[in-house]
Amino acid sequence: MRYTSITDIYDANERAAAELRAAIAAISEEKTAMVPEGEKWSIANIAEHLAMVDDGMFRICRKLLTKAEEAGAAATGVS
Repeated sequence: MRYTSITDIYDANERAAAELRAAIAAISEEKTAMVPEGEKWSIANIAEHLAMVDDGMFRICRKLLTKAEEAGAAATGVS
């Protein structure tokens, strides 16, 4: 997909997150905690990992945006 603005990116990210939340909510807690035979992670483990990665990406983006702002970089809002 090609995004034309930061808003488009945020909207797409929120849609994906909402779909993931809905999919996980439809599964019982017991099943989300179960590690399938031959696997290492449960659904809950994967969801936790995604949350950690999301937080890490947020921190990196915030750091990069702060540096760009301090350097006086102009933002067009277009990617």
